[in-house]
Amino acid sequence: MCTSDEQQGKPRSQGKTIYTLTDPCGHCPFRCDKPPFLDEDRAKEIAESLEGGATFYCHQTIDYDRAFEEDGPASGDITGRSRACAGSLITLEKEDRPNQIMRIGERLGLYERDRLNMDAPVFGSMQEWVAAHRRGEVNPDAQYCGVAFDRDCENPPARRIDYRTVPNTDAPACTAECPGCGEPVCGNCLAEQAPDHAGDQYCKGCAQETATEAGDHWTAPRGEYA
Repeated sequence: MCTSDEQQGKPRSQGKTIYTLTDPCGHCPFRCDKPPFLDEDRAKEIAESLEGGATFYCHQTIDYDRAFEEDGPASGDITGRSRACAGSLITLEKEDRPNQIMRIGERLGLYERDRLNMDAPVFGSMQEWVAAHRRGEVNPDAQYCGVAFDRDCENPPARRIDYRTVPNTDAPACTAECPGCGEPVCGNCLAEQAPDHAGDQYCKGCAQETATEAGDHWTAPRGEYA
C-alpha cells in the first residue's frame, strides 16, 4: 500500500559501502505517492538494468558538475560518496527479487535488507513501476500469455535476462483465450487447428492432447517463464 511518507534518504552509517540509504528521497523516481516523471522507455531501461544486476544510484549522491559539458547533458559521475537508490532496493525486495550485486553485498556484509524501510511509499514490483510510466492506453482486458509454450511467445509473463528469469515489463497484450485450458494466449502460442476440434483455435499445448486430455498440459505460472 502506498502512503504519503516524506522521509528523506539518510545514511544509517558512514563507510565505503554504497548501501547506506534506507529510505527513498523526496524526489525518488520509485515513489508511488508522486506523479511519475520518467518516460516509459527510460523506466524500462532502468528496470531491466536493475534486474540484470546493475546498481541505480540516488541522484542526490551523483556528481553533476560535468553533466552539461562538451556534447550535451550526461548522466553525471559516480563518486565515492554515491549511494544505491533506496527506492530501487526496496522495490526489488518487495517482490523478493534482489539482484546479483545486492546478494553479493549481503554475503560480504555490506548490504542488510533489514535496514531498509519496507513501509516506504514505493511500488511493489518493477512491473508496477514501469506500468505507472506508460502514457498510452493499455487494454484493461489484456493479460500476459498463460501458456508461454515456446521461446517465440510474444508476451510471456516473464523473460530471461542474463540467465535470470525476470518479470516482463512490456504491457500485457493477450486478448485471446484457449478454449481447452482457459489460459490467455498470444498468436505465437496458438496452434493452427486442434485435432477433433475443427474450427476452434487452441494453444499449442492443448492441440497436442486428445479431446479428453485437453487442458491437462503444463501452463506457465503467472510471473514465471522457463
